[in-house]
Amino acid sequence: MRDVTLRVVPLLLLVLGACTGAPAVSSPARSSSPAPQAPSPAARVRTSLELEVGPSEYVGSFRASGTLRDQAGRPVIGAAIHVTLTPLEGPGTLESYTLMGTVPEGADRAAVGLRVNTECGCLGQTDLSLYGVEYQGGGRANAVPDGEFGHGKDGWSLRGTVVAEVKPSDRGAVVVDSPRFAVRPGDAFSVAFDARVSPASEGSGYFVVLFSGRSGEVGRERIPFTPATFDLGIRVTDEKGFFRATFHPPGALLHIGPVRVDAWFAGDGLRGPASATGTIQA
Repeated sequence: MRDVTLRVVPLLLLVLGACTGAPAVSSPARSSSPAPQAPSPAARVRTSLELEVGPSEYVGSFRASGTLRDQAGRPVIGAAIHVTLTPLEGPGTLESYTLMGTVPEGADRAAVGLRVNTECGCLGQTDLSLYGVEYQGGGRANAVPDGEFGHGKDGWSLRGTVVAEVKPSDRGAVVVDSPRFAVRPGDAFSVAFDARVSPASEGSGYFVVLFSGRSGEVGRERIPFTPATFDLGIRVTDEKGFFRATFHPPGALLHIGPVRVDAWFAGDGLRGPASATGTIQA
């Protein structure tokens, strides 16, 4: 996540309810999973990661701790364990959703936007706010016309069964496109959508960059709707293969509910990867 400034007037506030409802949240206190094995010419040693999550000895904080072992049960020493937090309920927090790529052949124009429950084979409830979009490429700081919505929604195309500030709907489909802007085939580009996406919105749509030319659409790049994830960094296993992370959950004062804790070992030249997941109640 990069630093962004919250805009005063969001482009879009979507609150849609899918007829299927939100998936139930599981809350395991302990999780252990064998590592999926990546193909390799030289077989790597399988590993497994055990994870325990819960309150720590420090008031208001939590811990994620566990042990990494190889297939023989021996501790793996000096391994880098990544730990992240993802809220499973609540409105979500501001995140910058980014991607980089190359303008496809045949494209001379582009637009940015989003799709909800359409052009995706998806159906779900959506609750998000889009605060700004920035497209950099061809030497321009931001090619998106009025990408910060200084003039509200003027110039942006909003279509579907619900648009702009919407009321709850069982099956709401939304198409949002910016005004088109010029691009050149082969140019490198990066795009960032500054948005708040609720955890319940996952699987209901995506942010999109659309490339078009004389024949119509020639390319499409997508960023699926996912809630913001908070990176706790890396912990290194000790001589017993043990690691521990102590943290305050995001939005602890807001009582945001369950938060998923993910820990994983990416693997190395000798050992395969491993991962485990647990849930805390913030």
